[in-house]
Parts: sequence; structure tokens; C-alpha cells
Amino acid sequence: MSDFIGHLLSRYGFQAFEASDRTKFLGYGADTEIFDVSFTNFYSWNEQFRYVYKMMDGVIAVAYTGLDGQAACILLPDGSAGLKDAVGEMYHIFSVEGRPLRFEYVPEEWLPLYHACGFEVRESWSRDWSDYIYDVAELIDLAGNHNKFKRREIAAFQGQGETGFTPLTRETMDVALDVFDRWCSGYDCNHCVFGCERRAFARLADIWEEQFYGGVAWLDGQPVAFAVAETLNDCACYLFQKNAARTNGLTCFLHYNCAMLPGHPAHMNWCEDMGLAGLRANKLKYRPCTLLKKYSLEITGPLADKR
Repeated sequence: MSDFIGHLLSRYGFQAFEASDRTKFLGYGADTEIFDVSFTNFYSWNEQFRYVYKMMDGVIAVAYTGLDGQAACILLPDGSAGLKDAVGEMYHIFSVEGRPLRFEYVPEEWLPLYHACGFEVRESWSRDWSDYIYDVAELIDLAGNHNKFKRREIAAFQGQGETGFTPLTRETMDVALDVFDRWCSGYDCNHCVFGCERRAFARLADIWEEQFYGGVAWLDGQPVAFAVAETLNDCACYLFQKNAARTNGLTCFLHYNCAMLPGHPAHMNWCEDMGLAGLRANKLKYRPCTLLKKYSLEITGPLADKR
């Protein structure tokens, strides 16, 4: 198989991601709370997916190699531009390179932009890859019988020993990396769906300019879990979260305290469950207010070509 990403860089004017590119992406794709279309995702996960990008008129096109090894694309509109020219250019490039054109992680509100492009579009989505959105006020509400399970979980964690919570900053990322190291010691790297999440998280240090926030949960003087988020479209999107201990109530304690941080947005995104039944059950237990769909689109050709 030819090096498609290499061809995009050498033949079609695409660029590799650099830490200094962050400001170029401000305002593009800013009307969605999906982490997959953020500059932070592209930069932190570049080792695994080989993201490259090209600035177009009112659109940024991002191409990469997906989990299935196939090339795919993400388009980021600036809020005012249509996608017709960008879809047409990407269709030409993928056709010349002998590959089907697929757009991934498309928010539902962007679907009309694709259907207005003059191309045949086949759309699909999976619950496994949808994001779980929570109302923060409801998440941190411990009153009433319907919140008894949250009170019970927090009490269960606090009953394990001396507990604490500290904000996560760039200067304390080594604490979070310690949590990662202890989590990784219990897993085979070959079973990690997305590749090395620890290295992806460590790359945040290159682009941390106070836009991230989160916290670390402690038990008997040891960090046992952390979570870090970025505000996207007035929603706290939790990019990375790891528990280094299987301790009752730890996740509830961690996210309760993160949600209580000053300036936390009114909503929280815990991202997809990746088809893991246990993870889905845990996320549903906290009563998400919205299941945020992310679509995959296959472009089969211009509408004018249909007979």
C-alpha cells in the first residue's frame, strides 16, 4: 500500500502538526463539543493516527489513518463557510490516490453542510462512539433519594483511608503520569485500542496554555486517579482520565470534585464508551442529559453522476 499520508504532504500541500499551529485552529469547528475534532486531539494523538492538515477557504481539512488502517478525513468549518469546495477537493485527491472518501466524527449539526455539497452521501453512526453529556448541576447534586447512590459512592471512597483532591496543572503533570505508569503496569500495551494513551497525554505539556484543567484524587498520600478537560463550545470535554486503583467510589469522587472547580462549564462530556458494556453501564448510571452522536460519511460520487 502506498504511503497516502506521505503523498498528501509531498503532492497536495498538506502540513504536519506542530505545537505552534494551535492558534490557526481557533474558530474552526468551534461550535461542537466533540473532542475528536479539536486541535488538542490532533496534536496529542498524532503518533497513532498521523494527522496532517491543509488550510482551505473557510475550512481546515485534516486527513489521517483510522483505527481500521484506512485513510479518512475531518473537515472543520469556520462557522460561515460551506463545505462544497473542500469536499470536492478531497474527493479529487482521494480519487486520484485510488481511495474511497470517508469523513469521520461529523457532528449532527454539520450534516446539512455535507448534504448541500452536490455529492452522494451515505451516513451512519454507532452508539458505541457517541459521547455522553452531563448537566453539571445535576451531577454534583447530592440531595434527595435519587442521588443516594452518589452519596454512597463518595462515602465508600472516603472510607478507604485519608482522601484528597488537588487541581491538575502543567506543573503537576508528573503526578498524572505516575497514575498512568501504575495503570499501565496492569495492562498489555497491545490491547490498548488507540495505541499509547500515556504518550498522547504527555504531549499536552507542549500546548498547555491554561486552557486545560482537571484534578487528581489521592488516597493515603498516593495519587490514584486523574482527569483533565478542555472547554469546547462551553462544555468541559474530558480528554484523558485514568484510575490506578480499583476502589469503590473513586470515579464519582474524582468527577464530583472536578465539576466543583471554579469556572467549570455547565456541561461535561465523558466521551464514548468504545462498545465496552461495563463502561457504558457506568456512564449511564450518572444519567447523561444527551447522547451526542458522531457520524461517519461515505462520499460515493457527485450527484450528477447518478443515472
